[in-house]
Amino acid sequence: MVRARVALRSAPRCAICARLAKICVCHDAEPMQLRTRLCVVAHVLELEKTTNTGWVAARMVAGSEVLVHGRRFNSEDALIRDEIASEPDFTGWRPMVLFPTENAALLTPALADGLPVTLIIPDGTWAQARRMHNRIPWMAALPHVTLPHTDRRSGYLLRTSDRENRVSTMEAIAIALGILESQAAESEMLRIFQLLVRRTMAARGTPVANEKPLRTA
Repeated sequence: MVRARVALRSAPRCAICARLAKICVCHDAEPMQLRTRLCVVAHVLELEKTTNTGWVAARMVAGSEVLVHGRRFNSEDALIRDEIASEPDFTGWRPMVLFPTENAALLTPALADGLPVTLIIPDGTWAQARRMHNRIPWMAALPHVTLPHTDRRSGYLLRTSDRENRVSTMEAIAIALGILESQAAESEMLRIFQLLVRRTMAARGTPVANEKPLRTA
């Protein structure tokens, strides 16, 4: 898995995710051993943000990975190629793209057809995710799934959205794991998500009360 590309500054930071130590959640949960794995396809600019949740979600599920879309430079200013030019190996897995296209099927355990699932998630702003989806041929060719409708508001206080019923990448993954795996997997993902939100808001000087978990019903 790639390391998060949050810019380093003088304040103490986590050696794993590069977030401020007082915000980091890397040591608050062990990776979950599930039949499902995640393949987060992150826009290169998204990994620069402390508000990114896709990388955190991938770290919470054993065997998952983060692929970066877009050119970037490493610490030695050497150009690193786009990591999603070729399709990953899905042998033995049922790949599904979690993205609400017109023909996307409602996510249910039956879609896995008995195989473990690789859930592919475009990660970025809505515009970035849509562009990545349209520009990556192997992603567009895979089966697509969407989540059940929910009237519960998102607990993602780190960014604002002008669209209703939008949730963060990590919340969407949590709901998907609740469908494919168990309520316990969903709850654990949301627990870490809410912890990340509370710590980030507190670091900004805007502490929030504990939020109730986002539920699909």
